[in-house]
Amino acid sequence: TAYGAWQSAIEYLLTNYPQLKIYIDTPWVCWNWYGNILPESIAEVKKNVAELYSIECLDMYHISGLNVINRDYFFVDDLSGNGQSRLHMNDYGNEWLGNTIGKYILSY
Repeated sequence: TAYGAWQSAIEYLLTNYPQLKIYIDTPWVCWNWYGNILPESIAEVKKNVAELYSIECLDMYHISGLNVINRDYFFVDDLSGNGQSRLHMNDYGNEWLGNTIGKYILSY
């Protein structure tokens, strides 16, 4: 399961690199082929694993502010070839993503 995979990865890192500072971020809001928001279940899994091991977690799913009104500004997907999906960030999205994650890490 996704939960087991993340738990195993974190345990490996903590066991083999105990001095390592680990941060986890959740996926941001994305849309599938049919234009439906992808479920927040993976975000919740990552948040739960982070909490289990007392690891800082940036909840991008809930703080992103991405929505149906502004999503075309941040995503590069060609709608003629992939339905309504918005999965891949464009330059604006990558800038936002880098700034958001960078500020979060620097705050610790």
